[in-house]
Amino acid sequence: MTPHERKSIQNGVWLCKTCAKIIDAEEAAYPPETLRVWKQHAEAGAVRDSAAAVDQTGLLLADIVAARELLLSFCEAWQRNEPSMSFEIPFAVRTENSLKYSSDRVNAYHREIEPHIARVLVIARHILGSSHQAIVDLESESTDAHVNYIEMRECARNLQQLHSILELR
Repeated sequence: MTPHERKSIQNGVWLCKTCAKIIDAEEAAYPPETLRVWKQHAEAGAVRDSAAAVDQTGLLLADIVAARELLLSFCEAWQRNEPSMSFEIPFAVRTENSLKYSSDRVNAYHREIEPHIARVLVIARHILGSSHQAIVDLESESTDAHVNYIEMRECARNLQQLHSILELR
């Protein structure tokens, strides 16, 4: 190859500095045919993964919006219907009503909200990786979101944060 052909983009293979040096230094160990096949496989994989990621990311963004809206609506509805803590009601009755309502809310959360957040997390882990801070934060917050309204709103905030990160991809 001429120096110009050797430096052209058609001949290029993206490698780290160390691997590039090894391949260039040991030409006999890495014949051009092998490198061309590697390049073709890498490019085909990148095209496939890129298209899948765009489709997946778009669907995930819609899922995040839906999960966040559902969570906030759930939180507002349950908070609005919280049993009265009026002192005119005997303490034992207030306590019993409050405990029953809280138990019902937790069960409803697990049934109505948790599956949506779990779905978001499964797909987001696939796109961003399990160790991405937005995933770690959402996992942590979603574990406690059933406990109270503050945790639910914090979970919604983490969903929004994840959405913002994915929008930039």
